[in-house]
Amino acid sequence: MKGDDVRKLLMSVTALLGLVTVGLVAGPTVNAGAAVSTAIYDSTLSPLPGNLASQSFESAQATEIGNQVAFSTGSPRLLDDVAVTLSSWHCQSGSGATCVTTPGSTFSTPITLNIYNVAAGNAVGSLIKSVTQTFNVADRPTSDPGGANCGGDATAWYDAAEATCHHGIATNVTFNFGHTILPDKVVYGIALNTSDYGTSPYGQATACHATTQGCGYDSLNVALSTEPTSPGVGSDPVQNAIYWNTGYAPFYCDGGTSGVGTFRLDQGCWGINSPYTSAPYYIPSVRFDAVASSAPSIYTSASVTTGTPVNFTVATTGVPVPVLTQSKKMPAGLTFTDNGNGTATIAGAPAGGTYNLKIKAASTAGKATQNLTLVVNQAPAFTNAATKTAKAGHAFSVNVKTTGFPAATITASGLPAGVTLTPNGPGKAKLAGTVAATGTYPITLTATSVAGVVSQSFTLHVTP
Repeated sequence: MKGDDVRKLLMSVTALLGLVTVGLVAGPTVNAGAAVSTAIYDSTLSPLPGNLASQSFESAQATEIGNQVAFSTGSPRLLDDVAVTLSSWHCQSGSGATCVTTPGSTFSTPITLNIYNVAAGNAVGSLIKSVTQTFNVADRPTSDPGGANCGGDATAWYDAAEATCHHGIATNVTFNFGHTILPDKVVYGIALNTSDYGTSPYGQATACHATTQGCGYDSLNVALSTEPTSPGVGSDPVQNAIYWNTGYAPFYCDGGTSGVGTFRLDQGCWGINSPYTSAPYYIPSVRFDAVASSAPSIYTSASVTTGTPVNFTVATTGVPVPVLTQSKKMPAGLTFTDNGNGTATIAGAPAGGTYNLKIKAASTAGKATQNLTLVVNQAPAFTNAATKTAKAGHAFSVNVKTTGFPAATITASGLPAGVTLTPNGPGKAKLAGTVAATGTYPITLTATSVAGVVSQSFTLHVTP
């Protein structure tokens, strides 16, 4: 059998798949300016048919399967999510005619999606980003007993809703890329470890490999759509081709002459009908969702009044999430921390006062600055001694001092005859006078500001 025929046989074995639609998860809202995702490439079918062809990993000795895609001019370039349709032939127990699955049963497996630049000659270029996530993938439903509804095929399951029989079931899984910047064209690759192939194959010794139903990851395929009816959004620059990595040379269209066991372009034999060289063509079923960039802005008030310790948040809008910096040296006792999500925290325990800061928000979409006036209120405190000794009939004076911001107003109660308290500058006063009689005189000094009220028990000793 020729290499093309062997590979096409593998695809035909995995050809008619029922498709379960799972809601595509939108990217997380990272700051107040997050935009709505839109599809910039979509080879998934809408409405989805009841089945799709697929390309296997384990049986095709494949470690990575993907394609090259191009995005329309002017479309968003901040990648949020990539939805991939996978096709599962795994049963909860048994296999083929003995397949039994409880509705809703799944198996868990990690899957990787790689995004690459396109190099010269449509080769795979440098890696842009790789995301690995663990997904719960659907088990295929129980086989049709005796093949009564499937023309005697007891290995298939019957889809009563569409009156169709399938050998597998497909599930959409969604990879989150968190606003990764994309060029106009990329190559993507879906990578999976199986018992025998992949970056870190699990090996025949895995416990599930000895069971009748086997390991879920060995029965997992990439679902295939067809050109030219798909993609509906974006385009495929290289027709009649996919990118993949298989260790079996005859599976490549060129028989492996351009390399074996490497993720590369494979062109010329991906048509659906014999001799597999003309349209329509197989392509993986995927969808890229992205958001448009927007320039950052800072929407925290330009004047902040706070007490100590200081702890407040600077917030921004913009896509992608801007990087926040403090363009002036922070005052002693304060720190500035970019939280990586479009916010920054200013915290610490500085002395009370007014501080003029300058905040900068910058991203690939632009930059913004804000002059921020930070007013730190600090409760008053007395710094003068709490006692004074004076002689009867002789004049005395005491400088009363406080710290805190704003400066406190000082008052006194319990003053003996002949003694007064007079303001003497911000947060200061002078206690002075002449007391005729000897004795001990308790006086209460009070400092008041918007930051608080504090009192000092002051004792005046008058001696002969």
